[in-house]
Amino acid sequence: MARAFAAFLALLTVTFATPAGAKPAPAPIEVRVVVVATWEYEPGGKDVIGELKAWKDRWPLTEVLPFPAGNHTLHYDPKSHVMAIVTGMQTARASASIMALGLDPRFDLTHAYWLVAGTAGTDPKTASIGSAAWSRWVIDGDLGQEIDAREIPADWPTGIFPSGRTAPYQLPAPPGLSFAGNTAFPLNTALVRWAYDMSRNTKLLDDEKLAAARKPYSGQGAKPPVGFVLARLAAGEGEILTVAVARSHRRQGLGWQLMDAVLRELHAQRAEALFLEVDETNVAAIALYRRLGFREVGKRPDYYRSPDRGPTGALVMRRDLR
Repeated sequence: MARAFAAFLALLTVTFATPAGAKPAPAPIEVRVVVVATWEYEPGGKDVIGELKAWKDRWPLTEVLPFPAGNHTLHYDPKSHVMAIVTGMQTARASASIMALGLDPRFDLTHAYWLVAGTAGTDPKTASIGSAAWSRWVIDGDLGQEIDAREIPADWPTGIFPSGRTAPYQLPAPPGLSFAGNTAFPLNTALVRWAYDMSRNTKLLDDEKLAAARKPYSGQGAKPPVGFVLARLAAGEGEILTVAVARSHRRQGLGWQLMDAVLRELHAQRAEALFLEVDETNVAAIALYRRLGFREVGKRPDYYRSPDRGPTGALVMRRDLR
C-alpha cells in the first residue's frame, strides 16, 4: 500500500510539474553589452533626439522588446547581442529600471559589460559641441544640497554644495561612500583605460549641422574639437585623468595650455598637489610634464594595453602646488 501511494505521489508530482503538451521555457536571450541611456525625446511616438537615438539608428538596434516594468521599451541587436535601455531621468527611475532588467528572466546578463552613454553640457569657452570625454567615476549628484537662490550668500559662486558640507567647494571634499550617502563610485581603472585606448583615435563628427550649432559662440567654443583635459580634485589632491590633443594640432603648445589651465584652476581651489600617470614610452609627454615641474614618484607595470602593441608601464608623476 505504501509503495502504491508513493508511486501515486510521484506520478501526481510529474503530472503537475510537466503538464501534457507543455513546452520547455525558451533559453534566455544572451546580452553581451548593455548601453544605458537616461532620456529620449519622442513627441507623438517620433524619436527626435536623445541618448538612445544614435545607438538605435547607427548600430543599428533592430529589435524592439516590451519592457512594462521599466521606463521605455528595450532595443536589441541579435547579431552582436547589444541591448540599449532608457532608464528615465533621476536616481529613482534609473534604479527601478535597472533592477527590473536584472530580474527579467528573458535575458542572460551574466557576462554583460555595461556602458553608461550620457550627454552633458559644457561652457563653450572650454569645449565645443561634439566633444567626447571618458570618466573614471560615476557621480550621484542627487544627494547634493541646494538652497533658494534668494538666500545664497554674496560670496558664494553657487547655491549647490555637497552633502556633509556647509558651503560650495568646501575642503576637504566629503568621502564618496559614507553613512550620509554614497555619491561617488570608482569604475574599473583597467577597463576604462582599455575602452579609452580602443576609441581615442576615433575621428569626431564635424558637419554642417554642428557648425551651425557652434555659430552663435565665439572663441574656442566655435571651433571643432581639437583637445581636452579631464581632471578631478578630492581631499586637496588633484589628478589628471586624461589629456588629448588632435593629431592635426599637436606640437602647437596646446598640451601646455591645457595643463596650465588645470594648474591655475587647482591653485585657485587651494589644492596641495597634482598627480598624473603617463605611458613610460611617451617621451614627448614625459618631457612636457617635467618642464611643468612634475617629478616621478612611482611606476605601475603593464598599466596600458592596446590592440596594436603589448602592455606598457605607467609612470606616476607629482607636482606640489603649495
